[in-house]
Formats: sequence, C-alpha cells, structure tokens
Amino acid sequence: MDQGVLIKFVKVQVLTDGENTFLKPETILAPTSVLQPVVERGREKGRPWLENGKDWHTKQRCNQQTAEKLEEIIEYLTSLEGVEVSWNQEFYVALTINRRNWITIRTFPNQLNLHIHVYEKGRFKKDDIAKMLGIDRDFIEISEHSARDTIIIKIGPDFNVKSEQFKTLIEQTKELFIKAAR
Repeated sequence: MDQGVLIKFVKVQVLTDGENTFLKPETILAPTSVLQPVVERGREKGRPWLENGKDWHTKQRCNQQTAEKLEEIIEYLTSLEGVEVSWNQEFYVALTINRRNWITIRTFPNQLNLHIHVYEKGRFKKDDIAKMLGIDRDFIEISEHSARDTIIIKIGPDFNVKSEQFKTLIEQTKELFIKAAR
C-alpha cells in the first residue's frame, strides 16, 4: 500500500572527542527508488568527502606533495595497534582509537595541521616539542581545553614522519590517550 511515506533504516555511530560527542549516521536500508537519487543529490550538492573522502582530501584539498605527506602519516599511524582512519569529514581526516578521535589532520593545499589530543594537561611544552622534532617553534601550538591539551603541529612536505623523535611523541600521546579512555 503506497502512502507516500519513505522509510530509511539508519545506524548511528557515536564518536567522542574529549568533551564533544558526534553522531555519524549511516543509511543501512533505503527504498531502492530513493537510494540512487539521494546519492546523486549528495554529489550535486557538493559533498564529495562523503562519497570518497580519501580522494577528496588527497586530490581536492591537498597539492601533490601535501597529499603524499598525508598518506605517509596515515600509513604510519594506522600501522599502530588499535588506530583506524576516517576520511569522511570535509576539513580533516580523523585517526581514532576505540571510535574516539585521537588525532585529526586538517588538510590544506600546502600544509597539514596535525592535532594530537593529550589528556594530561601541561605534559607537553611548545619549546620542548620543537626541540625534540628539530623544527621551528612557530610550527607548534598548544591549545588548552578544560579536560585536555591539543598539540598542533604544522607539517610541510619536508617534515620527517619516520624520525624516531616523531615516533616517540606519537607513542607517548597514544599511551596517555588510551590511559584517559579507561
């Protein structure tokens, strides 16, 4: 019986980032006559990051060098136990642990801004991180929040993702993130 009512089944994933909670809806089942036009309308409305987030970030948001650096960072971070990548945000790529944003990477044509969430306030200092990574202190920011700090590292094409110092920083922040999630 056609009553003109369209029904969709939606699965909602809850993601948390410190004090913020985000909902990530995913259509599980939609009427076949509705499914294709909805996808097409999404493309026409300019939401390509939902269709193919990786292409959106690496081909639309970044230049070739920045895209290569982004993929190098993602490859390293996702090789760590329990880390998953989510490409489907318009302005950033998320690295999650237990569905919580640990690192977000804001994508731009000429640089990446790596936001590392640290749940031990005051643990890291701007000058110490700059010295540790061998980069100018102007490429580091510490953003303080009520429950955490965020280390922001501005990454250009010359940034050494494979350095032991960077890996040490990542391991330290990952341990603190997991400890805070317990």
